[in-house]
Amino acid sequence: MGLVSQSLHSLKEIEDQKKVYQVSLREIFEIVIEKTKGISSFGNVQFQEDNSLDQTFDNLNSALLSPILITLIENAFESKKDSIVTLGSTKKPEEFQIHISDTSGGIPSTEREFLFDPSKSRKSGGTGLGLALAHQLAQCMPGSLELAESNQTGSKFIITLQPKEEGK
Repeated sequence: MGLVSQSLHSLKEIEDQKKVYQVSLREIFEIVIEKTKGISSFGNVQFQEDNSLDQTFDNLNSALLSPILITLIENAFESKKDSIVTLGSTKKPEEFQIHISDTSGGIPSTEREFLFDPSKSRKSGGTGLGLALAHQLAQCMPGSLELAESNQTGSKFIITLQPKEEGK
């Protein structure tokens, strides 16, 4: 299922008042790793073990988060087939962050300003919609997606979310 289709399906579920359930970040990472296994036979996706993997998301936010992660992983492998992608997280009282680091060679400084612009694409034949949609999906959670750093070795993206309130 594509990025847009998956997101629309999730929104339809909520609109139809179907059951809301919780999914841990560990489960989301495992699902995303499974879905991206066929992208590169040389690359590797891994996640860092820590207690913030127990953070839970409702099924809507889980369905919004998964395609963001998949887009970032796909982009890393499209840039460099043997890239290593590491998923991690940090839990703070005021925010929750998900880190996506790769060894894909980085993003040129001339392209960083327009990274989330839907009319720009780094890839020949690309539409430029992947990162733009991922950026918008993060805002719907509500949260943000940003390029934290990029150098010759690779890039690091951070998804920042507000912690859910207890009882909600």
